[in-house]
Amino acid sequence: QNFSYGFYANSEADNFECINCMAQHLTYGYYRVAASIDCVATCILLVGFYYGAHVDRCVAFGTFTAIEGVDKVTNCLVSGYNGYKYCDNVYNCAYMGDGTYPYFHQNGDTVNDSLCVSGRYGYYGRNAGATISSSYGISTYFASRLGEFNGHGFGTTYYQWQNTSTDPINNE
Repeated sequence: QNFSYGFYANSEADNFECINCMAQHLTYGYYRVAASIDCVATCILLVGFYYGAHVDRCVAFGTFTAIEGVDKVTNCLVSGYNGYKYCDNVYNCAYMGDGTYPYFHQNGDTVNDSLCVSGRYGYYGRNAGATISSSYGISTYFASRLGEFNGHGFGTTYYQWQNTSTDPINNE
């Protein structure tokens, strides 16, 4: 396979930083970059921002997965099939698009003060251990699936929950 990278580091421990950069028409935009600040990833085949310590004030669109596996994501705007996938802490971010998993989180992950506009699942928990707090979703097919919800709001949605076994109110 031929993989192309916009910005590549062997590991987060390299402390590679990208500030005010753009990556476009690649397989990976920012690969294991420790800190990405004020950056753009567009027209990326796989992942715009793949693993890293911190992504702040960045934009990713035209990607399969916008941001994956990052420790801390703040103040970002993304679209794509997957928006924020397996990110440990997502704060004050927004997803706008029509992907399936705008916020795809797993055990121990947190999403705070974030917005989801459109998508199949607004907030999709791979398991029940993720925390979604003070966030809002609108124009989704399912408002959420699995996770611990605290102050979560939603506007127009087709279904509030996927089914009764994943209803965060009645399945405690």
